[in-house]
Amino acid sequence: MLAVQNFLLIVAEIGLLLVIFGVINWLAGEILKQLTKAVSSKKIRITIQNIEKNIQTVLTLSAGLLGILILGFNSWLIYQGENLLEYTKSFINSIPKEFWENLGMGVGRSLFLLLLVAITQPYIQRLIDNLSDRTKKFQYITANDESIESFFNFLSLNLINIIWLLSLTLCTQFIQLPEVIPQYMYIALRIYIIIAVGILLVKANIIIIDTLDALSEKYSSPNKLLRLYDSLRHLIPLSKRCLEYVIYLSMASLVFQQLEFIAYLATIGPKVIQIVGIFYTSRVIEEIGKLLARKFLLGDDKELDEIDRKRRETLLPLFESTLKYLTYVGAIIAILNVLNIDSTPVLASAGILGLGISMGAQSIVEDLVAGLFNLFEGYYLVGDFVEIDDIKGYVTAIELKTTRIRFEDKDYIIRNGEIGSIVNYSRYSEAVVTVNVAYNANLEQVYKVIEAVGEKLKQNNEDVLEATEVNGVEKFDRYQLVIQTTTQVKPGTNEDIEMYLRKMIVDAFEEAGIEIPHRGDRKSKKSLEDQDLEDKEEEEEEDEEDEEDEEEKEDQEDEEDEEDE
Repeated sequence: MLAVQNFLLIVAEIGLLLVIFGVINWLAGEILKQLTKAVSSKKIRITIQNIEKNIQTVLTLSAGLLGILILGFNSWLIYQGENLLEYTKSFINSIPKEFWENLGMGVGRSLFLLLLVAITQPYIQRLIDNLSDRTKKFQYITANDESIESFFNFLSLNLINIIWLLSLTLCTQFIQLPEVIPQYMYIALRIYIIIAVGILLVKANIIIIDTLDALSEKYSSPNKLLRLYDSLRHLIPLSKRCLEYVIYLSMASLVFQQLEFIAYLATIGPKVIQIVGIFYTSRVIEEIGKLLARKFLLGDDKELDEIDRKRRETLLPLFESTLKYLTYVGAIIAILNVLNIDSTPVLASAGILGLGISMGAQSIVEDLVAGLFNLFEGYYLVGDFVEIDDIKGYVTAIELKTTRIRFEDKDYIIRNGEIGSIVNYSRYSEAVVTVNVAYNANLEQVYKVIEAVGEKLKQNNEDVLEATEVNGVEKFDRYQLVIQTTTQVKPGTNEDIEMYLRKMIVDAFEEAGIEIPHRGDRKSKKSLEDQDLEDKEEEEEEDEEDEEDEEEKEDQEDEEDEEDE
């Protein structure tokens, strides 16, 4: 009977131990599950799941070790001949009566507190739901309903968790558990509050920025400062990311401060936050500087003539590049100061290194010098149609090192130091078309028809700047007269205009009855090969006759010279 009694007592002690550790494991699991639901990052979720597994492992090992200790201690008492029930009663009686009174009061206060929290929880949930509905209906908040609902769901969930965790922490004080337990529970509570508030701020950050973006777009006008906002809207994603980084870094710093063994890491967070702020500020300054430079150079674009506008468009990339490099250099110096690094020796070393690189890379220096000369001399500007070393196209950008040219579907990047001959068709190009007519043709009629075609071409085609002009007879061919025409067109369109003009002239000649001669009419019975052979023979005969005539002239001149002598 005594052995059964001792066995049941040991089972009860071990069962109580398992219940305590089971409750602790359940609370830890619930808290980590709520954190997993609140976090959107997959990596953070995996980390929380790993922490939960580690906590379960530690609690299981701790419960197992304590169970083994209880079993061993009770076995030792049985071996000493002790009655476990009597020993347990004497141990309980040895505890002062005041302890049991305080324990009873603590349990009562704990039950009352937990009951109060359970009663007030539905009202808290209802209050937050009403606040969420009113926020959705507020006209100035333009964020989508899903973002607002996610924010308030997270707020409700974590507020209730914080209240329960705070209640449990107070219960450990009410029942006078060892001071180390409430101490660590308060640390866990503070860490939980820091993480929950940080994630709430991240969610609120998205809602606030989206709302401000919509309001700025709604109330901006050309006469207000907000008109500049449209030019800076592409910085909104960067603003969101930088604010999220600042919030996460602040969370990490505050969490580190709560844990003494890694509290020294908390000093790193503010420096990293300053670096993020410097990066974001430099990016904003760069964009505002580009906007002001564009407004300064091209603000009165309608009042500028074509050449002045192109010149300013050419200088604009130089201003933007210079501003970008100056901003980045200033940002690097500021970051070095934040890290308590003296920037003077670093800049001096960078200058010496740059000088050494420039001495070794002469081609780069040549490109830079040629680019500066081109910018100041204005050999060509952005938008000009040029021909650089047999490469034709429109100039899209002139940089210090390279020049970019686009034609049709090809982009050419030419080093400034390798540029040789330059042909600039910035004003216009000439479409040159030769027209063949018979010797018996009426030239006045031919000229009138060509000029009429040129006027029609100018009216129907925007690329034609001036009507077609007839330059006159270029040469006398064997079977025909060759007449040359020129048409002023936009740069780069001369080849297309030439083909179109030839077709129009052919159609107009057919309507006017003007014949365009060709050798097939005169020798229709001969093949093309025979015609070519005959032409070659005739040319050779003519060349021989010319040579004989020249020889006769030379002989006559020699005879005259002899007679004079």
